[in-house]
Amino acid sequence: MQNESDMQTSVQNTSAKPSRGRIAISALLFIDFVITAVILVTDKNLQTDFGTTPKYFLHWDALALTAIVDLVGGVIVLALNARIFTKLAAAWSTFMILFLLADVATYHLVGFSTPGQFASYLFGITMYSGTTAGSYIPGLYDLLLGFYVVTAAYAFIRG
Repeated sequence: MQNESDMQTSVQNTSAKPSRGRIAISALLFIDFVITAVILVTDKNLQTDFGTTPKYFLHWDALALTAIVDLVGGVIVLALNARIFTKLAAAWSTFMILFLLADVATYHLVGFSTPGQFASYLFGITMYSGTTAGSYIPGLYDLLLGFYVVTAAYAFIRG
């Protein structure tokens, strides 16, 4: 059983000023959120399954959900002083690295003939041939993947 002094210390620790590590992890999650939000707003191919469906289909919905998790996670890491949240941020970011890479396996769902074609679309830094100019911003998925790697590594080190 905790005495009153231990309970006060516990409460003080949860409301303590965020450490630089927690601020950095939170900032990285917010950056992940912003990059994802830019992808969601600007990638017309993602929004319409390359023009074959009305706006917003499963791939868009899944990415929107990940953006929400990034945003909420960033707030939680910043607001609550518990190592479990930095560990969860590391685990989440690692999951997102795998999620983004595994997305290539869904190539047939979005009309590509091979995984390599879809990988070139997602992770190429130049406009994929056959796409309409202005339909998406090349390099954003690369940028998102890179920031998830940084977020995961930093959160693992700090967690």
